[in-house]
Amino acid sequence: MKMTLMITAVAMMSGVSAQAKEPTYKTGTGTAIVMSVDKTAGKIKLNHGPIAALKWPSMKMGFTAKPELLKNVAVGDKVAIGIRSGGGKYEITSIAKQ
Repeated sequence: MKMTLMITAVAMMSGVSAQAKEPTYKTGTGTAIVMSVDKTAGKIKLNHGPIAALKWPSMKMGFTAKPELLKNVAVGDKVAIGIRSGGGKYEITSIAKQ
């Protein structure tokens, strides 16, 4: 009986720990200057202003983005951006020239 309970408990705990946890995402908007862009790889480096919703100061950093979002931007463009942050990843969700 004790062995059955122990096996059941271990099986239940294994099932819980094996489930991948979806990161908690936060979103924000701001403005930035495009520093570099790799449209094929879906990567962009921005010098962005403060992002209040994420409690970020102004900084230079890289982001991922769907390649189709990057097709109309070039180095030096001033852009309005939407950002999603979570799980150690930073993604541009919207971008438009200003």
